[in-house]
Amino acid sequence: MSKILIVEDELAIIELLSHVVASSVDEVITARDGGSAWESYQEHKPDIVTTDLGMRPYDGYWFLDKLVENDPNAKVIIVSGLPYDDRLEKYVAATNIIQGVIKKPLEMLELVDIVKKVLI
Repeated sequence: MSKILIVEDELAIIELLSHVVASSVDEVITARDGGSAWESYQEHKPDIVTTDLGMRPYDGYWFLDKLVENDPNAKVIIVSGLPYDDRLEKYVAATNIIQGVIKKPLEMLELVDIVKKVLI
């Protein structure tokens, strides 16, 4: 049973992403910030995660730090409007968890393609 955790602070984007990936996974779990994402990740052990970076009170970088420390085999797709910067490059270069980076506004087919590739 494949599971995806969608981490996003904007409800409309959560609903859109959930709808887009629903046919590629068996279960969609959502969280609104890095803190609740970490709790959901530990509870549900998803196969793949999409995460925004700019959220409050705990941002996507906080969540990525938790994943790197505790599950270096995690599979993450970044979906964010924030620029691809040195901070994000650190995660891409130093870990194997980042499977793709999609800039908002996102191309839905690009997201589905990455999800399917990771789940194969």
